[in-house]
Amino acid sequence: QIKLFTNFLKIIIMKKLLLAVAVLFATSMFAQFDQIQQAECDDCDFKKKTADLKFMPHNLSEIDQIGINNQANVYQTGIGNVSSIDQDGKNVGIGGLDNRAMVYQKGVHNNSDIKQHGDRNWGRVIQIGKLNYAKQDVGVGYAEDNKAFVFQMGKRNTSFQKQRFDNNKAFVSQLGRDNYAEQDQRSKRDGVAGSYAGIIQIGIENSAKQVQRGSNNVAGIFQWGYLNSAKQVQKSAAGAPFMANLSLIAQFGHGNEYCLSQESEIGAWNASFASQFGYMNKAHVTQYAMVKGNVSKIYQKGMNNEACVDQTSTYLRP
Repeated sequence: QIKLFTNFLKIIIMKKLLLAVAVLFATSMFAQFDQIQQAECDDCDFKKKTADLKFMPHNLSEIDQIGINNQANVYQTGIGNVSSIDQDGKNVGIGGLDNRAMVYQKGVHNNSDIKQHGDRNWGRVIQIGKLNYAKQDVGVGYAEDNKAFVFQMGKRNTSFQKQRFDNNKAFVSQLGRDNYAEQDQRSKRDGVAGSYAGIIQIGIENSAKQVQRGSNNVAGIFQWGYLNSAKQVQKSAAGAPFMANLSLIAQFGHGNEYCLSQESEIGAWNASFASQFGYMNKAHVTQYAMVKGNVSKIYQKGMNNEACVDQTSTYLRP
């Protein structure tokens, strides 16, 4: 009987040991799974906004215009071209200022600076050569319906565009190497008509960044080459009837990286669609929506690719 009792105790002890091991294994697996669920997506912050290239100009053009229906055209060729255009329509009430600025520069160390205040502004910059720099600052007060375009071809091109308030449209096209484009659109709650931003880059080591604040925002980036990086930040304000933020991205090549951060207030959706073709590509998406929800679609074709999605949706309870 003592022997039987001893064997019985051994069996119980073995079962408890096996149970303890199983619990430890399950806890370990759950902890690892829980760590995987905490998707810490990289924000791809490449911090490049420092370029203010103004060298000793060989060609210098300054145009200041005050009033409505202003138009300015600048054509420069050679080395060290600098163009400055300031159009102030004195926006009052609805406005209706219709300012237009056109700059063409060809050569080395080109600099273009366009400032437009009021409604229905239109600015276009074309730069061909090396070390090009284009800057556009559009809209004050309750400016609306602004359009800004930049085309740069060459090496080490830089483009900054900033637009304020409603229904803004900004587009940048860059061809060459080591290009950098950044666009900032701020519609806030006034009219909440939304903003449209687009960047096209073809070449090597390109960087693109777009920031949008307001409602009904649409941002798109297209990059062709390798070692390209793209970042988009969209923050909506209340007032969007359905979809607050829409992000589109397409990258072709290898060593490309894309990061997106979307935030929406009450009653709006976030939607992101990204496609990457090549190898060693990375995509990181972070979405936060209040009451509504998030949609993210990532398509990667190639090898050694990485994708990370972090989504949060909150609900208000009565």
